[in-house]
Amino acid sequence: MFRLKALAATPVLVCVTSAQAALITTPFTDTMDNGDNFFTPTRASVIDNTDGTVTIERLEAGDAFVRYSPGGTFSDFFAIGAATNRVEIDFTDFNLGGIQVRIDFGSGSPSGVTAVSSLTTPGTFVIPDVEQLAIDNGRADATQYRLFFRITGGALPTNASGGTIDEIRVIPEPASALLLGAGGLLMLRHRRRR
Repeated sequence: MFRLKALAATPVLVCVTSAQAALITTPFTDTMDNGDNFFTPTRASVIDNTDGTVTIERLEAGDAFVRYSPGGTFSDFFAIGAATNRVEIDFTDFNLGGIQVRIDFGSGSPSGVTAVSSLTTPGTFVIPDVEQLAIDNGRADATQYRLFFRITGGALPTNASGGTIDEIRVIPEPASALLLGAGGLLMLRHRRRR
């Protein structure tokens, strides 16, 4: 597995090896300090812009895939827990073409992911309820997931495509967090009455 990473403004090809997989709990924020959480299994590159952004680009004709593994190893997943996970991805720039954000519920292959939506302009992309998405796609038993980016576009090099990411956040959905907080308060009240 190889990816491009910019060090001192010079792209360097880096070999990536798998390590012990990790389950990442929420809330989680990646401020794009580097491109270490991105992996490029198919026709793509990852460029650390050294300014708090990471650019993902398509290198060859056809669709390109970039996997986002939150702990910096190829096989990391986000844990599906008691609270509903809400995913927010801030894109600051787009080239021609589009980026489709997809969820992998553990298949480990781009062909096994569920399409979520396509984005063609800068802004914040939101997946409001990962758990419901799993249920809607017959994966109610899922306990973990990760993100894929599918980069589309026309013929290269004229129609290069990709995007620049400023931040990725995975947070408990407010209603679920509120319910968990209310449950905690009720437990404290119950203990005090004893």
